[in-house]
Amino acid sequence: MVIQLAIRPEMVPTNVDPDFTKDGTTIRDLLYSPWSSYTNKQSLHATIEEQTKIVSGLEWKIVELKAQVESLEKAKDAANKKIQNARTLLTPIRQIPVEILSEILCLVEAKPGYNNQFFMEDN
Repeated sequence: MVIQLAIRPEMVPTNVDPDFTKDGTTIRDLLYSPWSSYTNKQSLHATIEEQTKIVSGLEWKIVELKAQVESLEKAKDAANKKIQNARTLLTPIRQIPVEILSEILCLVEAKPGYNNQFFMEDN
């Protein structure tokens, strides 16, 4: 899903306090006020517009950061896979020469009843 937003993050003001309107009145004070003046309404509309732009810019940044996080997680998974493969190559069984290992496996396979002692069926 691709979200296209008209406002780029660099267009968003970062020094805006969402608790104050343009004229410095706190939104909380206006919520508890029994009346609302025309200037307060204008100021509130300006605050709504400004905060909407900020939210749009933040949404854009979130989309970009999510893409970066996804890319970093893929890179981390690839690095973990390389670590796992390298550790596998360092296991002690890999230190044994193939000739000796194959001889051991042939001797185990040739021993009668070996498999039965570990994989006996319950009757």
